Order: sequence, then structure tokens, then C-alpha cells
Amino acid sequence: MTLAEIARILDAAIECCPEKESMEITGVYASDLMSDVLALTTPGGILLTGLANAQSIVTAVVAEVAAVLYLRGKRPEDGVLEFVKKKGIPVLTCGLSMYEACGRMYRAERCPPATPGATMSDDSGFALREKSFIKGGDFSHAGQVSTSIKSMLKGMSFPASVIRRVVIATYEAEMNVVVYADEAEVTFEATPQAVTVTLRRRGA
Repeated sequence: MTLAEIARILDAAIECCPEKESMEITGVYASDLMSDVLALTTPGGILLTGLANAQSIVTAVVAEVAAVLYLRGKRPEDGVLEFVKKKGIPVLTCGLSMYEACGRMYRAERCPPATPGATMSDDSGFALREKSFIKGGDFSHAGQVSTSIKSMLKGMSFPASVIRRVVIATYEAEMNVVVYADEAEVTFEATPQAVTVTLRRRGA
């Protein structure tokens, strides 16, 4: 994934070194604890952090992080941008929380445009299609499909009210299958504009 693709996914602005937007990013790391960054990152990744000071940049240099993205609308402290320009490290800023940014990156990495079942629309972003199966009488796994759909919708940044309505409807349908049917196939389709959940039940 390139730096430009990450900027698009996170609605981020490249504040420093925009000429490196085609740079390939090999991993994503999110932390405000720089000791963890030093211990856990590998060269070539991007650091997502709310620690907008020189320490985050120094840590990035030492850990050989390829780029730094500041979250929650934070901007680098005075002098930091000049420092990173000298080091040649791209700096990005965005208004997302760490939770939402990580969710978007997880969804983009799990379902990139080139993989079956996920496509990219020019004007609407990611479109996702996944199929799941529910087994009748399997109470130990009841709720897994609706929980999975909830996670996917959060990763696509749907409003909480929409997520709640979709998840409740899916859970009720899921429990209906578990209690009364032999099995069911669930097809989940979503773009940033619409969500469709289709359930095909077999049996009683």
C-alpha cells in the first residue's frame, strides 16, 4: 500500500514530503508509547500516533519508520516539520481517533480492491461483500455473524445509529435460524452509502 492510498483511506493530508506519496508502506503501527514503537516496529512502516512532538520523530528515525501520521487533528509542534524535512520523513495529519484510524486500515488491508469480494468505486470508496453461514441449533456460535458485521461497519465508519439498526436486525434473524431452521446463508454487502444483509434460510 502506498502513502497516497493510506492518506485517502484516512482522509489525511500529507504535510511534509508530498513527493514521496508513491512510497510503499510495509506495515502500520499505532501507539503513543514510543518505547513500544522502538520494540515492535520494523523498518518501512507508518506510525499512527497522537504524540505530536519531536520525540515521535526522533523515535521514527531510530526505528526506521517510513512515515508518521498524527491523529485527532493534532499538528506537529513548532520546529518539528523543519526537522522532518531534513530527515526526509513524510508527515501526515488527520482528524480521526486512533480507534477509527486502525479500523479503517484493518478493513482496507483485509479487503483491498484487488481481492475477490471487494471492489473500489471511483466515487464511494470501498464496497464489501462477504458470505457467512449459520447452523441451526448451534447456540454456542449464535451472534457471531451479527458481531462480525458490526466490526466491518465500524471499520467503514458508518454512523453508530445505522450500525445499531443493522446489527439488531441481523442478530434477530440469526437467532431465528438457530432456533427454528436447519441452516442459513447470510450475504452482507456494503458501500459507504448503503448496507444490505440478505438471509436465505433452509429447513423448518
